[in-house]
Amino acid sequence: MIDGTGEIALALCTSTYDYRFRDNRSIRHRTIEWDLVESVTTTVRMMELVIRSRRQLFKKSKRKNNGRSDLEDRFLGCYARLDYTEIQRHFPICKVNPLVWLFEQHAIKLVIRPLGELEAFDIDELNACVRSIRIAAKGKIFKKQLQDHYRSPKKNRLSLAAYVAKICVVYPSLSCLRIHLGYSELDRSGISSDDCKSHRKTFLVLLKKMFPSGLLAGHVWKVDFSLVASFHVHVLLLIDARLEHQMANIVRELERLWVVATGAKGAFFNCDRFAGDYPGVGRICGDPREKRALLQKAVTAMTMSACYMKMSAPNKDRTFGKGVWPKRAVLSSHANVSWTESPRIRNGRMRLRD
Repeated sequence: MIDGTGEIALALCTSTYDYRFRDNRSIRHRTIEWDLVESVTTTVRMMELVIRSRRQLFKKSKRKNNGRSDLEDRFLGCYARLDYTEIQRHFPICKVNPLVWLFEQHAIKLVIRPLGELEAFDIDELNACVRSIRIAAKGKIFKKQLQDHYRSPKKNRLSLAAYVAKICVVYPSLSCLRIHLGYSELDRSGISSDDCKSHRKTFLVLLKKMFPSGLLAGHVWKVDFSLVASFHVHVLLLIDARLEHQMANIVRELERLWVVATGAKGAFFNCDRFAGDYPGVGRICGDPREKRALLQKAVTAMTMSACYMKMSAPNKDRTFGKGVWPKRAVLSSHANVSWTESPRIRNGRMRLRD
């Protein structure tokens, strides 16, 4: 299974939060897209179990819990909740896991009451549907489609694993910051893929200029699109932990840089405000293996969520990337990192004092 614990599925659902401004403060709220993505992740995890099992799924014998097993309930729940048309409407340039399409193609033929008691003919119809799903899933064509869908997320995860391992060796402690770079409600509808690409590149250039050499350990970015949020970018920043006491100032400056990069169209949100919803964020220190394990959770949540749904950008633009391989920090371990002037960051650059 691609997601045995369900953490990746939860991370994908969390990424659908919409961020808006009310009374000069940014807030996040859950939209219908959470429910749509949750139906996708639930269907994929259910289909993996159904395909791996060889037994007859639905039985006519009476048992507890209204005579249904957990997998039976999950199958019927997916049948009742999955709305493939609405998913395609909200995520028009995203490729959904082929298992969802396979389930939709076979389950659409069913005519049952998933929330009521099942009659004998309903059970026969459901078992026939399950058999047809298993036969189709074992076909060479479908297996290749599934492998092709998983290829890029797995490749990205392996690439980031090496990237993170190098960072953990170079830096004794890190602060992992996750930010959401989106657009204001008034400007979202007019943002194109090229606009988002240009804004992202400008922001990353400003980001590199902001930090003195060695203090920005690395970064990872991922572009997403949905009907509600339009184009937006998830960014994971790995910062030398000696700047942790200035994190509030850093976040304010990052917000300013995004506004500058987008021509005042950008909307910024610091996801660390809800650190519990984003694995691996916050201060990371200790044994390199422990640091690597924590960072792996953060990067896995960003990369492997594409196993459920992945964006297919127009013009085959990149939707995922990372910083250059890290170099050892130029400052000595006892360097005193602080702001020296007011404003604390002048012209988008951080100033240091030894």
